[in-house]
Amino acid sequence: MSLTQVAFTVLGAFLALVAVIGLRLGWTAATITETEVIERYASAYVAEAGGGAELTDCHAEAGQTWWIKLRVVCAAADGREWRFGAGLWGQLMYVERITPHHKEIRI
Repeated sequence: MSLTQVAFTVLGAFLALVAVIGLRLGWTAATITETEVIERYASAYVAEAGGGAELTDCHAEAGQTWWIKLRVVCAAADGREWRFGAGLWGQLMYVERITPHHKEIRI
């Protein structure tokens, strides 16, 4: 193989990889529902908050920036609050844990 053929083969493989990744992310964005995202983070809240926490403690708000699709807010009966920021594909962008006696903790 000549150098030109190798270069075009590598370029073709790279473009094929980019196309596959783009199609995968596009498919995920098109098929994921807001309900699935809310349920995912509400379940994480129930697992972390412990006894007395329920899925119904959570609700969702529209994201305030273009890269945050949803913000899932869960409020426990004791005043603690969890806020999960979900990205365009449902991925976790941030978690805020707020306690009534302490300032906001952002991770």
